[in-house]
Amino acid sequence: MTDMDNMLRNNKGLTLAEVTGTLVLTVMLLGFMLFLVMQAHNGVRDVSGSEAAVQQSQTIVNAIVASARQYGFKPSAAPNSLQFTGSGGESVTYTYNPANRSVTADSRRLDGQGVLQQSSIVFPGQVASFDCNVTGSKIEISLTMLRPNKQIYQTSTTVYSLS
Repeated sequence: MTDMDNMLRNNKGLTLAEVTGTLVLTVMLLGFMLFLVMQAHNGVRDVSGSEAAVQQSQTIVNAIVASARQYGFKPSAAPNSLQFTGSGGESVTYTYNPANRSVTADSRRLDGQGVLQQSSIVFPGQVASFDCNVTGSKIEISLTMLRPNKQIYQTSTTVYSLS
């Protein structure tokens, strides 16, 4: 036998097909693992975004309820806004801006020296709709929030002002 015959009969080592098959299986396994990790990450992001939308809606409703319960503040509603007016020029106005999906609370309140102080708070970004109906001292509030996964969350409440 010649050296060439010995080399052809040597079974030590891997063939090109075996190496290629191993690489393909390894890449497929790594791709599947990456897919699972990304799905878990997206799920956590959606849950935290949904929780933020729910928390934001509760914050907006709680602010409106607190304004409604201020003694002497009379409510009035217009499309995309709700206003509470009091004596001495005091007022709180909640305005929905559909362009940037936010609700702004503008308030004018008397300080200790009887001077009107203005302030503004913006509740950003996830409000899909803001509807208020006022009947006497009864205020019906409906707020729809957008969640990151394109679902909606709706909150509604009825509150009576003390005026």
